Amino acid sequence: MDQANSATVAVESRFPLQIQGERFVPGPGRCAPRPRARPPLWTGASTTDLGAPARVPPGARPLPFRQPETYVYPLRRFAALLLPALLAGCELTEVTIEPGEEVVAVEAVLRTDTDIQGIILHSSLDGRDVRGVTGAHVTVTGNGRTFVFEEEGTDCYHFSATYFRERPGSVNATCYQSLREDGFWLTAGQEYRLRVDLPDGRVIQGRTRVPGTFALTGLPFVRTQRMRGVAECAVPPGTLQRLSWSRADSAWSYIAPIRIFGIRAALARDSVVAEIPDPLELVGLAISEEDTDIILPSEFGVFDRFQYDSEALAALQQGFPEGVLVELMVAAADRNYVNAVRGGRFNPSGPVRISSVAGDGVGVFGSLVPLYVRMRVLRRETARLFGIPICPIAG
Repeated sequence: MDQANSATVAVESRFPLQIQGERFVPGPGRCAPRPRARPPLWTGASTTDLGAPARVPPGARPLPFRQPETYVYPLRRFAALLLPALLAGCELTEVTIEPGEEVVAVEAVLRTDTDIQGIILHSSLDGRDVRGVTGAHVTVTGNGRTFVFEEEGTDCYHFSATYFRERPGSVNATCYQSLREDGFWLTAGQEYRLRVDLPDGRVIQGRTRVPGTFALTGLPFVRTQRMRGVAECAVPPGTLQRLSWSRADSAWSYIAPIRIFGIRAALARDSVVAEIPDPLELVGLAISEEDTDIILPSEFGVFDRFQYDSEALAALQQGFPEGVLVELMVAAADRNYVNAVRGGRFNPSGPVRISSVAGDGVGVFGSLVPLYVRMRVLRRETARLFGIPICPIAG
């Protein structure tokens, strides 16, 4: 398949959902541990163009790819960041489908920070016209309870205009949501099983072990998406801070995205004029379950160097500028999530190489455990004046 047959898709969903494609068998176990390393520059990918074409059976066309949720943080880039480390030395087993065979794709990543979980179902016969899957009975069972997901139409995602310009065709999917009255039922460290009964009698099943509880070291944090009321602390401008956390059982990697508010004005005060979005979203990554610290902010944004102004990113190598607000998330990711995003060449036009669901469909059933932090970048005397404590990580 040549590059001309590779579609570029930019899709955002209310749910952190990502996967679809051919039929695959589970790949091998965890990659062998490798020495910890953080190269100064990794080749990343933008959120709207993740690169090379995927292998697709002759005569078939790929299903569209859905990017993960970006409620506060850009999880959508996580996959591209994992590839340099996780692909090395791992042989993955795949089995392709026959051309013309209908593929039902399940996209489900549960997360502990929300009281409404979401799952997307879609199918395609030719890869061009993608349809939703209505009338399915979707349940998740775990921790002694069974949770029923109700069909909620198609309002949990949208496709960018780029996709339709490059790949004409109809695209639809069906959203299924857990009930709000069930509350925050996903529990860190527990195992959950997915079952999707399709209207024609086919069944898709999956299993995820949610990463265990973990904590940030020296920072006040919360475990839900609701940032209101989060205790703030201050870090001095122009300094580097080591952000660390305890290990989460069953985690295979940690995502650490940030949003920096007021960045353009703050850089302008330092005579750096940059064409960057405000807030600026950058991603840091700890690539294994043993990797539990990262330097803030110098080890964030190395994957974004081709997307944002290089002068602005260079300025952040010495610390945050004074006056910005930083919202940070650290999320522990389970095996299925990591395998899903590491598996192929992870581009919008193609399938992953490892599906974590079994039966009459493909897709991902994974889980995340996020933590949230808010920091002000202030001089110590200014922080004391406003009654904002200095973050313990700042000493």
